Amino acid sequence: MIKHIFIIDINGTPIYARCVGHDACQLEKLDSLSVSGLLTALNNLAREVGGEDLQAIHMERGKFLLVTRNNFFVAFQIESHDELKKYQKYIDGLTNFVQSIYPKSNPSNKEDALKIVSEIENFLEKSGLLGRQRDLLGKFKSKIFKN
Repeated sequence: MIKHIFIIDINGTPIYARCVGHDACQLEKLDSLSVSGLLTALNNLAREVGGEDLQAIHMERGKFLLVTRNNFFVAFQIESHDELKKYQKYIDGLTNFVQSIYPKSNPSNKEDALKIVSEIENFLEKSGLLGRQRDLLGKFKSKIFKN
């Protein structure tokens, strides 16, 4: 099950995050810059050491599935026992959508950033991904990051 969705500018600036499918969302307690910075640093390390973008992070209690484009990346945090391939089509679809609306650099003003967040929310609602998750556990929360 997807626990969180993150969209992060390639420079480490958080664009979007959302809790999905669990009642006690810890997202409000997380420092958005720290999470974004960590995922960005790991992705950059993978590029420098291996010559490729980071695709997954495995931890004892969870996993991250990542897809990187030139100016941003999308990460799903999922439960540790879940198969990554189960979520590949969803993260690919979201990544392709974000690529179609996200400018070549971080949005220059708050209005542009809010428009992008609104379009992402609409896409997620229409995709059925959130409805599928909601049916399983009932609640979700979202958070818009501020620069």
